[in-house]
Amino acid sequence: MANDIIRAKRYFERGVYYYELSAWGECVANMNDALELLPTHFEARMYLGAALCKQARYLDAIRILEEGRKQPLDEPSRLRLLRLLAVISAVRQDYPAAQYYLRQALRLSPEDPALVNLAASTYCCAGDFDYGLELFRKAIVLSDGH
Repeated sequence: MANDIIRAKRYFERGVYYYELSAWGECVANMNDALELLPTHFEARMYLGAALCKQARYLDAIRILEEGRKQPLDEPSRLRLLRLLAVISAVRQDYPAAQYYLRQALRLSPEDPALVNLAASTYCCAGDFDYGLELFRKAIVLSDGH
């Protein structure tokens, strides 16, 4: 088991290296190897989701990240995960899914102006301009822009 953790760390470090080089295929391969050895490696899962997005493999990214939601996570990690899922869903123009993830994220952090702003954008993209504008106003107030 200790050997697997060390190997997973090495795969993860290589994956980060390839991510920084924009070598998405190599990053994905290394992050997959890290997660195979250590399925609870949160950062590997987040990098893998982001690298899959860079390859326009959005459904694969969502699947990987959804698997991470089943694991026990602290609140900041859960919030990061939900935010990434929301952004991926919005990029896919799946606004109901993006709104679903954002509602969950806003339950964790209702006073986060960046998160409220993201929700506002998503609602506007979905055609709900009244609610989107309401959220934009709330984001301004939350960011001390009275």
